[in-house]
Amino acid sequence: MYTEKISLRITPEDKDKFQIEADKQKLPLTTYLRNKISGIEDENKEFEPQLISYDSQEHNKKQHSANLQLKKFEQIKVEASKYIDLPTTKEGLTEFLTNPLNYLTSQIEIKHRPSINIPISKEKLLDLLDINLSSLNAILNGYDSRLLTVDDNNTIKTKDFRKQFETYTSNEAENKRLIEGNDMINSFVNVGGKGYNNANIHQLANILKDLVIYDSSISNLRISPRYVKG
Repeated sequence: MYTEKISLRITPEDKDKFQIEADKQKLPLTTYLRNKISGIEDENKEFEPQLISYDSQEHNKKQHSANLQLKKFEQIKVEASKYIDLPTTKEGLTEFLTNPLNYLTSQIEIKHRPSINIPISKEKLLDLLDINLSSLNAILNGYDSRLLTVDDNNTIKTKDFRKQFETYTSNEAENKRLIEGNDMINSFVNVGGKGYNNANIHQLANILKDLVIYDSSISNLRISPRYVKG
């Protein structure tokens, strides 16, 4: 039987890189290279989603809105504490966070209704107790609890929105286009050298608007999600 012997020449840098990958797969380097050449490696490789883009501007806008809501909730707590003991359990905090006015008036009823022997509405009860919630209602104007959450330590905090503004690949074909696109961007940067600046970046983004976008979080170009997604 005839067997063809093939010599493979690789640089020391590539050898080190391949050795790392071989070690990850717990394979001898020669076996890893043989699999890579024959395509077996690609067949066995588990797909890993890769980040395509991150819209930092929109994320920052949403985070700013959430921070304002957190401040508003702190004001709500101050007003509510004039009339009731604030909740400390996760269940109670979640109910209070979701609908502060309803929670407050319900707790006022629980506290004071047993001592009132006449059947009156919640509103009449508040009048009888001389409780004016106009300040609380003013704070509640524009309040949006959907931007806040109760964590495992029973602390009210803003939700983590970053994932909403990240776009990831969903298959190997998209991973390949992402790598090719990033290589293209790096080539332009390398060709530009020291003369590569913000003006060049924005000019290039305009020329290649179907392929790249400007990412302010890294002050550089990213491959366009539309291009990667095909």
